[in-house]
Amino acid sequence: MALCCKYLHHSWRLSTVNAVVFFVILASLAATTASQNVITQECDWTGSGSSGASDREVTPIYLRCTQGRVNWKLPRGAIRVVLRLPSPVSSVAPFRACVRPLKGGGGATIWLEKGGSLKKMFREVRVQKGSPQSYKCAQSQNGQVVLFVDTVAGAPERDLSFLYHLEQLPLNGVYNPENECKPCTMEEMAKAFCTSDFVARAQIVRTYQNNVLQQTTLLVQVTKFLRSLQDDPTLSDEEIENVIPAPLDENKVRLVIGQHCGARQGEGEFVFMARRKLGDLTLTCAPTLDEWIRVSRKLNRKDSTECILTV
Repeated sequence: MALCCKYLHHSWRLSTVNAVVFFVILASLAATTASQNVITQECDWTGSGSSGASDREVTPIYLRCTQGRVNWKLPRGAIRVVLRLPSPVSSVAPFRACVRPLKGGGGATIWLEKGGSLKKMFREVRVQKGSPQSYKCAQSQNGQVVLFVDTVAGAPERDLSFLYHLEQLPLNGVYNPENECKPCTMEEMAKAFCTSDFVARAQIVRTYQNNVLQQTTLLVQVTKFLRSLQDDPTLSDEEIENVIPAPLDENKVRLVIGQHCGARQGEGEFVFMARRKLGDLTLTCAPTLDEWIRVSRKLNRKDSTECILTV
């Protein structure tokens, strides 16, 4: 009986939220005053629900960026976040959006709006200090991913923050996780070297598995930085520990890769290239040092790369 009632309760709530969503969509088409709440061509959004916001008010937010964050202080009512790839990418180009909560006191739920209905992504988001949070992903429809975030009635008004990351997919719109595991070609290495947030020569100290996050973490000892590592602009000092543990020292760095890639500890020196994704440094290419020396010399002679490839 309790199980039945539990599902009935959630079904009622979902229907209520859906009604609010479609009411807002229709109202926004008719009311020009709603445009003052819309933010376009931005990566981040920060707003507050404390300044006279109604429990039924929905704020529309439009973000066109490959990654960023949403900060909702003292949430009240709801926000509807539309994520799109930045220009000049086609407005209907398929992409995959991943979301990772950074801060939350249990007062807000994140839904995915898709096909005329809502699917729960994170229920009553609650982030414990020092506990790395998992992320969830969704595929775009008609060039966008829509998140609907509503507050829980009677819950304390505690700040909510989450990161998002968009990755363009092939034209067929199919996400293949095995693509993350393939060895990089020479051209891919060169592009990764010039565009990555972190490039360094390093040796693997150890690897360990996180079954909850479905990630393999590589702890590497840096022997030479080839591109300087800067602080993540999307994270405050107090939030960094909610994403990754603090490094043992400044020359030890944690890199992550999907657990499905089966990454293992290897001997010798590698050139690690990684990009920031949802607060992590996600591995993109990792040639051996000997391989990188050969590749960099060959491509530098051709003078066809975006930057000078150093060793």
